[in-house]
Amino acid sequence: MKGKAVNNTLAWAVAYVPVVSLCLIGLIGKWFGPLLHTPGFMLLWLLGPILSVILCLADLANLRRTGVDTRGMAVWAVMLAPAYLFVRAARLRQSNRYAVVWLVTFVAALLIAFLALDLKALSS
Repeated sequence: MKGKAVNNTLAWAVAYVPVVSLCLIGLIGKWFGPLLHTPGFMLLWLLGPILSVILCLADLANLRRTGVDTRGMAVWAVMLAPAYLFVRAARLRQSNRYAVVWLVTFVAALLIAFLALDLKALSS
């Protein structure tokens, strides 16, 4: 199956992972403020990459079930979500909008994280 016959829900979910994971980290940080600078809390930054891998692999399984040739895509699903999304779009002969949205949400997440920093703490 090619193009519109394939469900893109998981691909779109992957596209929004950078901002969603940042929001989840922010909420967890708000609830557990004093623990914010502990090594355990720092592991929360792995939430985004782990969520991306899970969603990419689930999407890959869906593509396989629909008969799409997924050779070589698993490496991208595990290593780099935006590359997986670009390869997926090319294989399915679809627009790469979800890959571009991932890039935009990643930049947005970086900007939000930077703006949320306590600049006074950095200057002292």
